[in-house]
Amino acid sequence: MSQQSVIHVLYVVHDYFGGTAQHLAAAMASILENTKSKVHIHLFHNPDLPSADIDKLSKMIKRYEQEFDSYAVQIDDSILNKIPRIAEYTPGVLYHLKVADLVKENIKRIIYLDFDTIVHDDIQRLFEEDLKGNCVGLVPLPEKSSKKMLAEDFPDGKSPILPSEYYNTGVMLMDLQSVRQKHDLWNESISFLLKYPELQYLDQTALCCIFNGEILPLNERYNLGVTRKQGVHTPGIYHYKGPWRTKPWNCVDKNISVLYWKYLIKAQWLEPEECLLEFANKICLDEAIVKNPMRNKKKVIRMFLLRLGIDFRNVFASLRYRLQKCFS
Repeated sequence: MSQQSVIHVLYVVHDYFGGTAQHLAAAMASILENTKSKVHIHLFHNPDLPSADIDKLSKMIKRYEQEFDSYAVQIDDSILNKIPRIAEYTPGVLYHLKVADLVKENIKRIIYLDFDTIVHDDIQRLFEEDLKGNCVGLVPLPEKSSKKMLAEDFPDGKSPILPSEYYNTGVMLMDLQSVRQKHDLWNESISFLLKYPELQYLDQTALCCIFNGEILPLNERYNLGVTRKQGVHTPGIYHYKGPWRTKPWNCVDKNISVLYWKYLIKAQWLEPEECLLEFANKICLDEAIVKNPMRNKKKVIRMFLLRLGIDFRNVFASLRYRLQKCFS
């Protein structure tokens, strides 16, 4: 169990086209809304991420009286050019491999989260998990998924690890003290990726192989997949894995997207009318409303609140007043 008084959390982003900061805001707000302890959020980002986005994230976090640090990360082109799959993702998939080098030495434990996660729980529960001397804690993948991913990464069948040793690394509890003592994480990771430059799952496979034998399997509640049938109603960390079209900001099914919109509103990232119109497009309100919301303002508000249903009633008790003022 951690004796560290501040919960440190790491996100990474490499934003090519803009808009990713909004998704980070929802993810971060989900932690800040549900966690009573002191939280320090760290963001590793591409050097040309707009300063306005960084400032806005910082102000949001400080509104919760929590701490924030951002780090511009540059990876040499001579490395990126030797890893062809990077072109299918972004250099950001490598940023968190620098965590042991970039954050302060006195930070002994940190939680890494992909930005397509929503923490619908007190994150202190994960932070205080006993790693039992292991370097990291991860949630195992189903055996069928592990076999498929390793087969894609090692089509010759010469995987360094077994399917039972393969994990999803989108939610990772790290004992940085142990990692620093036992590994040179950045250099080991890059050496591994240069040895296997055609890996489909890049950082995930590298981390599972580097930390093999030093991973504590965690309860699945810390890395829950999202399905239409199960929804996102029980406490836990929801991870919207999969193609971009299935992310909550693109999904029209409220059973999947409801928490994203809930915490985006809490983040106050968009003005109420902007949030309303963006959500309206996602849930397919009729064309007349989307095209002319001012003329149909009462119907917009009524349908917006109706679509969100029970999940959003508490949130919109205060937002309703703000929306009505905007359209009055």
